[in-house]
Amino acid sequence: MRTFGCSLIAMLLLAFLQSSGQPNPTPEKLEERLAAHPQRDTVRVQLLNQIAFANYYSKPLRSLQCAFEARNLSDSLSYPGGEAESYRQIGLAYWAQSDMATALNYFLTGLRIAEEKNLKQVEADLTANIGTTYNGLGVHQEALSFLKRSRAMQQRLKNEWREAAVLNNMGDAYLALRKYDSAIVAYSFALSKSEEQNYLLGISTNQRNIGNVLEQQGLYDSALSKYNKCIDLSAQTNDN
Repeated sequence: MRTFGCSLIAMLLLAFLQSSGQPNPTPEKLEERLAAHPQRDTVRVQLLNQIAFANYYSKPLRSLQCAFEARNLSDSLSYPGGEAESYRQIGLAYWAQSDMATALNYFLTGLRIAEEKNLKQVEADLTANIGTTYNGLGVHQEALSFLKRSRAMQQRLKNEWREAAVLNNMGDAYLALRKYDSAIVAYSFALSKSEEQNYLLGISTNQRNIGNVLEQQGLYDSALSKYNKCIDLSAQTNDN
């Protein structure tokens, strides 16, 4: 359960940030844009996928509705980028509902499209999603294989924010495998990226993750210190 919780936070970090680190539009704002754009074109596909991503955990049914519409519209437009991304969004909605097997099937379908069409960022993201799903299934060594591959892709794309999210999930896998030193390294790198941007949610999350590792090692005073820092940061950001 703890591994799923850590992975969930790492996934959710991306819902609040673009690769530049700037806040994404709110779901309400995206819905307004969609209502104002009834044209069946690639712009509508992109909006549908954005709405699906903004809602996949809080409103999974709305997420699925938008993602399936994006998939069907992408297919009619011969728009592989939108189609691959829509399969990712469908997978995320099922993942958030703990239906790992269904999520994995959609992620793999999207990955095949991304690989065939040379869609590097979508390929990197789907590879990470597959790794995170294997974490949820308890197949942590397989998870690491995909997550390491995704990290290398994100590095080539110079996407440090998404690399940090991948490292959070790598830390989850290492923690489950009791490779504590490797887990600390992964979480600490993600923490440093959040600190560089003064991103308090990311800092709080990684303090908590490092605390999890210290607790597993029996270092309770050190773990408690990390948890208290997490609580303080959460209070600053009103993150209940």
